[in-house]
Amino acid sequence: MRSILNWVVFPLTMVVAALLIVSGQAPLVNPQTSTWIALLGLGFPILFLLNSLLLVYWVIQLKWRTLIPLAVLLLNLGQASLYLQFNSNTPNDALATGSVDSASKLLNIKVLTYNAGLFGHFQDQWNLDDVCQRMLKEDAAIICFQEVYSNDGSMALLEQTLRKKLNFKYGQYHLLSPKRPYGMIILSKYPIKKWMPVRFEGKTGNTAMWVDIQVSKSIGEMNFKQKFRIFNIHLQSFKFGKQDYSFIENQGQGNDGKLDIDGSKGIVYRLRKGYEKRATQVGRLLEEFEKTESPKIVCGDMNDVPVSYSYRQLSKGMKDAFVESGFGLETTYQGPFPSFRIDYLFCDGELEVKGYESWSDVPSDHKLVGATFQWVFDR
Repeated sequence: MRSILNWVVFPLTMVVAALLIVSGQAPLVNPQTSTWIALLGLGFPILFLLNSLLLVYWVIQLKWRTLIPLAVLLLNLGQASLYLQFNSNTPNDALATGSVDSASKLLNIKVLTYNAGLFGHFQDQWNLDDVCQRMLKEDAAIICFQEVYSNDGSMALLEQTLRKKLNFKYGQYHLLSPKRPYGMIILSKYPIKKWMPVRFEGKTGNTAMWVDIQVSKSIGEMNFKQKFRIFNIHLQSFKFGKQDYSFIENQGQGNDGKLDIDGSKGIVYRLRKGYEKRATQVGRLLEEFEKTESPKIVCGDMNDVPVSYSYRQLSKGMKDAFVESGFGLETTYQGPFPSFRIDYLFCDGELEVKGYESWSDVPSDHKLVGATFQWVFDR
């Protein structure tokens, strides 16, 4: 009986191993070349888990076939580490205020990123006050909001309201379109010297922006000034409609166990179009990165998983705050689609990561994500 089962499991082992190999290479392939490989990248955690289970199956039997899943798992450990980390670093509350340690000349900047989900506007659950109360606990120096919406029609007024409620002196908003009070906001406890929108081609509900902040500090007889560029990004979503979410939520319920072919096609089509558009948007952001001479922090909702072309391109030469200081299996999306890490905080090599956290007790389909970055003034 075991011999017959092995004849079935062995081909399965080969297929799953091959799929994991291709999935792990998805970041190397531009989705404009192949969206199917990008979709395999989306399934990387599942394929990694399946290979792990097959490894256990063959280990129990002490078969040479153990080497197949073992080899592909080892080959993809680097990719798996983008989802699962065991750093010993824990966030230090003393680093939260954005103050300078005059003895060591260290600047610690705590940054939060949050997809506000329009503050619940279309769910008739205006939750701006709840969001602000939660954020006040973190005492951040910079907050980047995506998907903000003003229910009174004025983004300028919304930005002022957020500054007042969160005790920030400086802020900048960016409208996706002048006809609609929707876009993104950056709040800062440091002066904003300059800002620019980063607009994407074609019809899209997504955008990006950056601000230059300047930190001026006197340490003893020495005066320091340092500029940082903060990127707030919101890349192309999959544009799922109510029918798509209903399809996802109802899988396995009713329909006599039959697969909804039309529903599946709709999901796959939106996934593929999302990958194609994000690839173009990433190219636009890389142009802005090239122009940036000061140390930079990049944060926001990328709408893409770590094993993806978008992540690989945007994180080149950067430090991922979760990879540097996170712990456990991280997911940042809390909606009906299977949970993934799609919200990120990166910094370039001139900054160090000193802490990473995420919080699910916020009224949105995204977690609130935060990291503390450190800069040495006298370098």
